[in-house]
Amino acid sequence: MIEYLKIFDGQFRSSQADDADWIRASSPDEEEIRHISDLTGIDEFDLRLPMKRNRGSAYTSEDGYNILLLDAPYDNKEGNSMYNTSSIAIFHMDGKLVTVSQKKSDILTDFIENPRRISHLTDRWT
Repeated sequence: MIEYLKIFDGQFRSSQADDADWIRASSPDEEEIRHISDLTGIDEFDLRLPMKRNRGSAYTSEDGYNILLLDAPYDNKEGNSMYNTSSIAIFHMDGKLVTVSQKKSDILTDFIENPRRISHLTDRWT
């Protein structure tokens, strides 16, 4: 699933793909990975990194974009433990943010739905 988001008045709102400040992909299939790569120039191999398995944290800079790979917790409703982790890749390039995750992340959803945090971040970036 892919969401396209843009900041309007300190809040993220749905937008068109070519106007998005943030492209958020949860469990993307191969067609969605190719689409994101075509839109952004991010290598398909890099977009698949979080889909491979929990890889731990890493940071690297590629040609034209930075990658932060981390494991984020999620509620583990099916297992014995209260939570588990899944990988999220955060790509930053030319004022655009792209996130790709194995599962839909509550952390990213909270960030989208909490305008106070967004306003605080945009104040610091401007």
